[in-house]
Amino acid sequence: MSIAAELERAVGGLAALCRRSFGTCGEETLLFRPPDAPVVTGEGHAVLVAWKRGSDAHDPLTTFLLTAAEGVHKQLGDASSEFILMIEAAVIHAAQGLRREQDARSDVDRARLSRAFSGLKWELQREIQKIGGLQLAVPVEVNCETMQPSKQFRETSSSILKSALRGVLGERAVDFVVDHLPDRLSLMLSSKSLAF
Repeated sequence: MSIAAELERAVGGLAALCRRSFGTCGEETLLFRPPDAPVVTGEGHAVLVAWKRGSDAHDPLTTFLLTAAEGVHKQLGDASSEFILMIEAAVIHAAQGLRREQDARSDVDRARLSRAFSGLKWELQREIQKIGGLQLAVPVEVNCETMQPSKQFRETSSSILKSALRGVLGERAVDFVVDHLPDRLSLMLSSKSLAF
């Protein structure tokens, strides 16, 4: 099996693991643990921090992919960065085979690896454009007497907002939005400006 085919197979398998991740490019799956707040299945920010802590700063491929993962995470959210991290693992696996070979065939495999990686990048850009308008529908539950959002709704919206905005906004801005959005919703509900 050629390096390009092995890389394509590995990345395809890893992508299948990533598709249900929460984030702009995922199916936004949440794990509920009533009465606690839901646990989000994808947390790209934590993955990036752990990867940065354990990465080799002298390896140019790792440095390049870490920079790319951080940039895409800021633009797109959790699932995209996790996918890039998995691509990085597949590329390192394929590149180790290339490093072992020092003959003329190695140059051919490097060219194949380069073409496979650029083709994968093009496919990712095309797929991201398709699902750019993905939305998450969250039911608004309110107390009938007070017209205030329920505790579970507040916790759910807080978890979703934190995961979706982390990497796009700074930590203080995320906390501000998360703290004030439920209050804004309750004001809108109490003034009956929100139609059901």
